Amino acid sequence: MTTDLIIRLAIVRDVGNLGDMAYQFYEEGKVPGRLVPEVFERTWRSLIEANIGVIFLLESSRNIVGGLGAIKCPDPNNGEMIASELFWFVEKEYRGSGLKLLKAFEAWAQEQGIKKILMVHLSELMPGKLKKLYERMGYKELETHYIKEVF
Repeated sequence: MTTDLIIRLAIVRDVGNLGDMAYQFYEEGKVPGRLVPEVFERTWRSLIEANIGVIFLLESSRNIVGGLGAIKCPDPNNGEMIASELFWFVEKEYRGSGLKLLKAFEAWAQEQGIKKILMVHLSELMPGKLKKLYERMGYKELETHYIKEVF
């Protein structure tokens, strides 16, 4: 199953094909609020066009089965370039191959001269497994975020 997988950078026109994956990410991760596809698409198109955002796609037989989206910017504290992952999702049957996305992201960051990578960890998606993976790959836990919806 995994022999036909490829990783590639998304281009602007790919963004319109990510809606189903974004919905799955929201549902599985129990992300508060709701996904607005038009906003998701508009935002990621703008980020890619501005060379601030990047999405790595995992494809099987030309179907998108996973993705990792990130932004790059100067660290506001010291000016060094950082990259922050904003989503990382792989369809269940391909999850063993999702690590390829992270490795592609790391390689891209190094090529871009980025000094630090920040990875997000949703508490509802494989908390123990991801923590161990990140630590094994040299990441250190930095902080925990809390969210509150205000109306």
